[in-house]
Amino acid sequence: MERSRMNLPKGLDTLCFHKDEFMKEDFDVDHVVSDCRKRVQLEELRGDLELYYKLLKQPWLSSSTRIMQILSTFPQTWLAWTKPSMNFLCLWDSYEKFCV
Repeated sequence: MERSRMNLPKGLDTLCFHKDEFMKEDFDVDHVVSDCRKRVQLEELRGDLELYYKLLKQPWLSSSTRIMQILSTFPQTWLAWTKPSMNFLCLWDSYEKFCV
């Protein structure tokens, strides 16, 4: 997916960095850290990064949980469709044999 088309979470207004820093083609972690350190202590940068990581992780976890829920119902759905279909084919086969 193109970087310009990706939608990152907005983030909080109080973070010491802007989310678009991570999407730049020329992203450089050293530059981001050095820029943030001009304004805040390293501990605050670490805390902001942890907070933003949680924001990034939440939609992914929600999506993967939903996918697992759908996949867990697949066997029951498949059986619910397959068994009547097989029964119908067996009935049809018996009917054809009977008619001959």
